[in-house]
Amino acid sequence: MTHSFNAFYYFTDLFTWLMLTLPLFFLIPWAVVRRILLALSGFYLLFVIAPRLAFFYLAFWLAVWIAQRFLAFFKFERAIVLILFIIIFLLPMVIWKLFPTEFNIQFNFVWHDFVWYLSQRLGEIDMIRQILIPIGLSFATFRAIDLLIQTDLGLIKGLSLDRLLFFGFFPPVLIIGPIIEYHEVEKGGDRAVHFDVNDFAYGLGRIFIGIAKIFVLAYPLQQTADIFVYFEHNSIFVLWISLFLFAWFFYLNFAGYSDLAIGTARLYGFHLKENFSFPYFQQNPQAFWAHWHMSLTRFAQRNVFIPFGGFRKKTQYFAIVATIMMIALWHDLSLSLILFGIYHAIGLCVHRYWDNRRKAFQGQPSSAMGWVLLKIGGTFLFVMFSFPLLMLPYSQLVDFYGAMFGF
Repeated sequence: MTHSFNAFYYFTDLFTWLMLTLPLFFLIPWAVVRRILLALSGFYLLFVIAPRLAFFYLAFWLAVWIAQRFLAFFKFERAIVLILFIIIFLLPMVIWKLFPTEFNIQFNFVWHDFVWYLSQRLGEIDMIRQILIPIGLSFATFRAIDLLIQTDLGLIKGLSLDRLLFFGFFPPVLIIGPIIEYHEVEKGGDRAVHFDVNDFAYGLGRIFIGIAKIFVLAYPLQQTADIFVYFEHNSIFVLWISLFLFAWFFYLNFAGYSDLAIGTARLYGFHLKENFSFPYFQQNPQAFWAHWHMSLTRFAQRNVFIPFGGFRKKTQYFAIVATIMMIALWHDLSLSLILFGIYHAIGLCVHRYWDNRRKAFQGQPSSAMGWVLLKIGGTFLFVMFSFPLLMLPYSQLVDFYGAMFGF
């Protein structure tokens, strides 16, 4: 069994499927039926990848629904219950990242057996599907936890099953995000809908922009990822140029898929928040993270930075470290990602300290073009240097950075 899934395959299926569902969505007068339509669409698109994946997420979101209803109506010791639920829903993702091989094997066998138990025909279909990893689990986990936290805070009431599954299986974001909040799709799932030419035109334009980023700009740069495999056989110049180009490949590819998700959602009339906003043109690490993978940053700010005292003088640096470490370890639980988090935490703390000192003396940042360009370049280099921490195992990091500087 091998993993041969490409995220763009999902979007080609989604674009084909929406030719049927999009007209139905605007013709159906009942909100509950529209929610069920989109939930079934997401389930079907996961089923096309592999039936076991679709049934796993059905079980996952049913469990989230039970937990969310419990939090909405349970009045005593709710904080303890919330922590317990967070641990429960974090556990699959944590086990997957700590023991990927064992988890992937068991995930596929257990859920394939479940599908076979439901139907031999479904089991035969599932058997020929080449899928190894639980695609989209990190995104689903954080969406679920955010929903439970907002329910505990009283910002979201207990959801009906159709509303929860509509949110859980919302088709544009299932595979590669963004990490949407329930409020981003709530109104579109409840209100009367009408076809909006402006939304449709914007959605199509955003989809074409995403395709251009992925295939016109990012695709020619994808071979630069080989530098992490063959770095010992290349010159210093090739290493620097390749790392520079890889940074752009990584951004353009990820941002392109976010454009596809946001554009597809807009076709249905849903206005999702932005996920990238020119992060490589920011002037400091804080601004970079405020514009890079913004749905993850917003989640971290709401649920880590603010609760840990990010806006209080005595706890601001601890909150920064906790927030960036959560973001780093969301990608992978490894020593390399711990170093990635420490690296960016140092940059963010240094910037915060310098910014606080400047404000204390009522200083204003220089707006001279040369100084602005220097800060943009410095911020980009700071980010670029961290990509090896994201891509390489700990044992190869010293060799890679040594090769970059000719050691």
